[in-house]
Amino acid sequence: MHIDSNQIEYLGRGANRYTIVHPENKARCLKLPTDGTQGANLNQLEYQAYQQLAARALQSDAFFVECYGLVDTNLGQALEVERLFLPNQQPALSLHQWLQDKSLQQAYPVNVIVAMIEQFTAYLIANDLPIFDLNSGNLMLCEHQDQLALKYVDVKSLLESKEILPISRWFKGLMHRKVKRRAERLKQRILSAQ
Repeated sequence: MHIDSNQIEYLGRGANRYTIVHPENKARCLKLPTDGTQGANLNQLEYQAYQQLAARALQSDAFFVECYGLVDTNLGQALEVERLFLPNQQPALSLHQWLQDKSLQQAYPVNVIVAMIEQFTAYLIANDLPIFDLNSGNLMLCEHQDQLALKYVDVKSLLESKEILPISRWFKGLMHRKVKRRAERLKQRILSAQ
C-alpha cells in the first residue's frame, strides 16, 4: 500500500510507533514504525498477541480494538486496527487526554471512568491476561455497542515483558496481584483529578 506523506492524518505517537488514519478506510487506523526495525518488531509482536487472544476465543471486543493484520506500506510494515470513536462520532480520547482537560472530566465523570477501569481489571483477572502496562495513554474512551466504553490499544504488552524473570506471568496469583496494583495506581491518578 502506498501512503502519501502529504495526506497523513495523525492520531497519536509512541516511543517507537505512530498511528495514522487508514488512507483507504476511515474506520481503521495504521500503526507504523518510527525507526524501522524496533517499531516493525513491535507491530509483529502485537499481531502475535492479537492472534493469541483470538486463539483463546475470548469475548475481547468490548475491551480491545479489533486487529485486521499486518500490511506492507512504503513507510514500513503497519499493524491495521479498528479506529475508535466516541458515541458522538468524535475521535476517541485517551485517559491521558481526559486527565489534562477539565471539560472532558465534566463530560465523562470520574466515577464512570473508575467503574470502567474496574470492569477491565476484572476481565483481565478472570481471563488470566498479564497486561501490566495500564497507563493512561493505552486506554481509550470510546463507543462500543452504543455505550461509552474503555478499550485497551497496546495489546503487545500481553507478550512483552520487561522483567528478567517474568514470574508474574508464570504464577496466576502473582499475575492477578500485579494487575490489581497497576489498576489501583491508574485509579488513583483518575481520582486525583476530582
